[in-house]
Amino acid sequence: ITKLFTATILVKVLKRHGISLDEEINKYLNVSINNGEKFTFRTLANHTAGLPPDPESIEFDETSENPFVHFKKSNFIHYIKNELIVDEDKKGKWSYSNVGIAILGYALTLIEKKNFREMVDSYVFSVYDMPTSTYNRSSINGDVVSGQNSKGEPISPWSFAEMDAPVGGVLSTVKELSKFVMANFDEREEALKDTRKRTYTGQDYFDVALCWGIIKTKNYHFHGGATRGHGSMLILNQQKKNGVIVLSNISAYHKEIRELRNLGIELLDSL
Repeated sequence: ITKLFTATILVKVLKRHGISLDEEINKYLNVSINNGEKFTFRTLANHTAGLPPDPESIEFDETSENPFVHFKKSNFIHYIKNELIVDEDKKGKWSYSNVGIAILGYALTLIEKKNFREMVDSYVFSVYDMPTSTYNRSSINGDVVSGQNSKGEPISPWSFAEMDAPVGGVLSTVKELSKFVMANFDEREEALKDTRKRTYTGQDYFDVALCWGIIKTKNYHFHGGATRGHGSMLILNQQKKNGVIVLSNISAYHKEIRELRNLGIELLDSL
C-alpha cells in the first residue's frame, strides 16, 4: 500500500515543479542507466517500463532475513548503472516492478532535495491526519501486530532500507488509512484524483492508474501488499464512496494470500 503514497507524492512533486508525467526521468537522475535505457515518470508509475520485479541480486524466500536492508544507496546506484536489464518483450505492458518504483522515488528525492521518508511525512501523513503512520517501528512502542510465516508461526518482519521506502515499509492502522481513503472521495483533492486516472489498459481483468489497479468489471481501485509475515489490501468504490481496508498477519508466502484481495472485493460488493 506504500506505493499509493508514492503515487500521491509523484503527482504533487511534478505539479510543484512543472514536470510532465511523460518527461524522461533520466535527466532528473544523477546516474546514467545501464545500456542507455530511458524511462518516463508514467511508465515507472504504472509498471510498463519492462523492468524486473526486484534486483536479481536479491533472493527472496520465507527464510530470507531482511533481504532489502543491505541494498543501500551505493548498491542501488551501482545496480541501475551497471546491472539493470530491461525485458524488451515487457516494454509497454504491465509487469509489476519494485525496481521501477524505487527509481521513481529516488528521482523524486533529487527533485525535492529531501529524503523519501520526509516526503511521505510532509505530503501524505501530515496532510491526511495520519500522525502515527510511520516507517519507524521503534516510534510506535512496539504496537505492531506480530507477523506469521506460512505455517502460522511467529516470524520477524522485513526491514526496508532508505532506497526501498517508495516501495514498502509503511506501518499504519485501519483508522488512519481510512482517512486516506476518505480523502480519495473528496473531489477537491486534485492530486489524489490524478493518481486514480487510468494510464494503461490491460489485457486481463484490470487496468492501471498511477500505482493503483482498476478492476474493469467493477471499476474498483485497489492495491495490495505482501511481505514476510504480513499482507494487506486497500480497495475503493469511487462511485459509491465506499472503501475496504484489510490488514493481516498472513505471510506473502501463505498459499491463500491472494484471498485477501477476494475478501476485499466481497466486502466492498456487500456495502
